[in-house]
Amino acid sequence: MQIKDFAKIFFVILILHLAVLDVGESEMLIRFTKPLLLFSLIAFFMHHTSKRQRFENTFLAGLFFSLAGDVFLMLEQKGEIYFMLGLGSFLLAQIFRIFYLNYFFQFKFRSQL
Repeated sequence: MQIKDFAKIFFVILILHLAVLDVGESEMLIRFTKPLLLFSLIAFFMHHTSKRQRFENTFLAGLFFSLAGDVFLMLEQKGEIYFMLGLGSFLLAQIFRIFYLNYFFQFKFRSQL
């Protein structure tokens, strides 16, 4: 899949999600389209990266924890534990992204020397 094709698919999902939010009648559609945005990013990333290097896996883990955080926060109304799990997932996602960026920039600048 090319980046242009993914951008078109992602834009359609984004417009669908914004339309569902604007109408606001179907909570089920909102709960479906919000994680679908992040899931499409995960699928594109997994398809687009052929070699699994250490820093790519940390970025992928960050995306998965972001998706988990979205899902847990959507379940927040069922109990406080879901809110805490959502916050914890987002914290782990940020930590994995920091590791990714740290490793990526060290690798990038080391290869330029």
